[in-house]
Amino acid sequence: MLPRFEYVKPDRLEEALSFLDMHSNESRIIAGGTDLLVKMREGKTRPLWVVDLSGIREFGGVELKSETISIGPLATIREVEESPLIRDKAPMLSAALKEFAFWQIKNMATLGGNLCNASPASDLATPLLALSSKLRFLSLRGERIIPIDDFFLGPGETAIRQDEILAEILIPTPKSKLWAFNKLGKRSAHVLSIVNVAAAMEISQDRCEDLHLALGSVAPKPVRAKGVENYLKNAALSDKQIWEASKKVVNDIDPISDLRASAEYRKEMSVKLTEKSIKDAMDRGKT
Repeated sequence: MLPRFEYVKPDRLEEALSFLDMHSNESRIIAGGTDLLVKMREGKTRPLWVVDLSGIREFGGVELKSETISIGPLATIREVEESPLIRDKAPMLSAALKEFAFWQIKNMATLGGNLCNASPASDLATPLLALSSKLRFLSLRGERIIPIDDFFLGPGETAIRQDEILAEILIPTPKSKLWAFNKLGKRSAHVLSIVNVAAAMEISQDRCEDLHLALGSVAPKPVRAKGVENYLKNAALSDKQIWEASKKVVNDIDPISDLRASAEYRKEMSVKLTEKSIKDAMDRGKT
């Protein structure tokens, strides 16, 4: 059963920001509601006010602004998945979106809400990490833009301030077409990950010019595998070199044991999925 709360639905951004400025400690923002309502029923959060942002039109949509993809925080998972712009310019994110939940959830859940939920197992955070995305926040105090690397602090914890609203997800147009997204779960899709890996690469003359590698469900928050990235920087991409690099991923993760998998199994699969993701990304350069 849901606890008692007051419901507010601002029609304008300024109205929403003003309300949060006055009631920031007592309010929770609702987007699609697929995460917040569950937490409220379980008693994990008991806000006095629930602020519905769905009436603010500028928070929807997907568009290209110069060389940056802009996604509104209220764009649904289905809307982003079906966007021709995302399929063309950010196919790694598109691939992750296809494996996200069932269609009923996709029609309700929003990308902004999913990120702010800060699940360590998020399948959408890792592609955005690998793509060097940024997040734009608004409050009455002004605007703040931070790299997504600095956003996740722990399970359910983020760097968003209590009076702020996530206003925009910004993805720089990828320079390289070499990418991969791999997910291991109890089934191939529509379930929480045991491990997920996203990789974006740049290669020059069979050497790794740049690598962004992110993993989910293997630490208290989605993480970049900086040890793997640094090991392969400017390195020749032989099978042996890739395997040695992949083994270093265990230094970047801190998995737990739960009902889905043991910590040791997650470590083992992280190494194997890291190797597979690097090779899958390389293979895109051969087609």
